[in-house]
Amino acid sequence: ARPIIPPNLLADYAGGSLQAVIGILAALHARTSTGRGQSVDVSLSDGVVALLAPEASSFAATGRVPKGGSTRLTGSMAYYAVYETADGRFISLGCNEPAFFRELCAELGLEDLIERQQVEDPAWQEKAREAIQSKIACGTLADWEARFGPKDIAFAPVRTIDEVLQDPHYVERGLVHPGEDGSPRSARIGSPYHLSDTPVMPRFDVPVPGAHTRSLLESIGVDAAKVDELIASGTVA
Repeated sequence: ARPIIPPNLLADYAGGSLQAVIGILAALHARTSTGRGQSVDVSLSDGVVALLAPEASSFAATGRVPKGGSTRLTGSMAYYAVYETADGRFISLGCNEPAFFRELCAELGLEDLIERQQVEDPAWQEKAREAIQSKIACGTLADWEARFGPKDIAFAPVRTIDEVLQDPHYVERGLVHPGEDGSPRSARIGSPYHLSDTPVMPRFDVPVPGAHTRSLLESIGVDAAKVDELIASGTVA
């Protein structure tokens, strides 16, 4: 029989517990060999610790306890950091591979940084960060999206939640479902698991504050004029 995973379970795991789904699939696969079911014990905090494997490996190799902003992928290197734009927004660079960094430097006119990309000298990396920041600060987020987009540069704009909930890519993917009024506040986040035969769909619209005030009050006998008065006075939303 086809295993059924409740949509709400999928939604919960999509928020940070992908290992739960992997565990379920592993148990189902094992059942095909053993004929026996089993318990799958999953903790969100376990998942967070599991993501620390690269840092744990580094600690094992060097004995150094990593600190925030002190490792390659947490901001110690200029090519892998977040920079502020002219309009107070932020852009994230992930140019770990030399080809990406070379393209970035060429676009910014900072070719002198290319050969020293991987230099593990905090003072030099700080200097490189300042050089990159001075360039990024000269353009808006939209400017850099337009310039970096066609290039082979690993970057991403740091989006606000309302922007994410209106992003055409996620809407087309079915990860975000626009609400009836089209506003980002009424959008619903769907499932990241896209099944061709049994797609997971959100069951309910997300009401904005006050969306049902009138109907609820009228359903308990409050007349329309009184409802108007309550809304106008701010007594109810």
